[in-house]
Amino acid sequence: MSFRNSGFHTSIMFIIVFVLGASLCTNAYPITDAYSVTYYPPQLPPTPMLQSRNLYGQKWILDTYDKTLQDEDKAVFKNTLTNVPVGSRISNDGANNRAMFLLSGEKYYMGHPTGDLIMKVLRGKPDDNAFVEVKVLREAGDLIAAGMLHDARLSKTAIPVIIMKKKSGQVLSGTGVYRKASGREKKRMEGEAVGKMCEKVAEFAERKQILRLDNKEQNALVTLSGKTVTSVELVDMGPPGIFSVSKDAKREDIINFCTRFAINIFVPEQ
Repeated sequence: MSFRNSGFHTSIMFIIVFVLGASLCTNAYPITDAYSVTYYPPQLPPTPMLQSRNLYGQKWILDTYDKTLQDEDKAVFKNTLTNVPVGSRISNDGANNRAMFLLSGEKYYMGHPTGDLIMKVLRGKPDDNAFVEVKVLREAGDLIAAGMLHDARLSKTAIPVIIMKKKSGQVLSGTGVYRKASGREKKRMEGEAVGKMCEKVAEFAERKQILRLDNKEQNALVTLSGKTVTSVELVDMGPPGIFSVSKDAKREDIINFCTRFAINIFVPEQ
């Protein structure tokens, strides 16, 4: 059978293309706001989209944590910090910071050994992201100070900084043990790291009703014993990926969700 009427043939092709296009669109996950994250794990169906005020299928996640900010939370950088013993730079620009520094020189700063502290220099004027990070660090017991620092070695003008406790450990893929391990051993170590990281995430969420979802390996420093991950420390407690959760959230649900969310993206492909 052939179609001699070119107009009819064109109409048929248009209908086919339209139907296929509509089918593809119905399977899409639309991005709706600045807090939306779509995660597509390798060879698996996509995890539900993360949206402000709702994570599909996870009713215990209430909202982005910036919604909890009060006036006093937004006043933290009105403080002027003095006599900060700024040491060597340990990292350059990040998503929300200009640099990270060790503290050195004086033995103590605000009652804490300087060797146990680091300082983050923020990028630009403090905003809700900075206020959230300070608030979460305070809730975690890791905040030492936040405010404006005058230090001519760093800037001609006052700069916003956060001083916090330094965490021990290393990024998993940066360890010699991991780099020399077989493919099977690497997967096992990644699984151990994700498991211990998600236990920490769940414990904090259950205790403080704060969920940290920015769970890439750079934000989870590991300690190894041989080829076994024995502990994980969470770092980088600022947005994106900070949410408030309900008090009745169950630890098992949080661990399971955290694991599904992180297991396929924890260590980037080399």
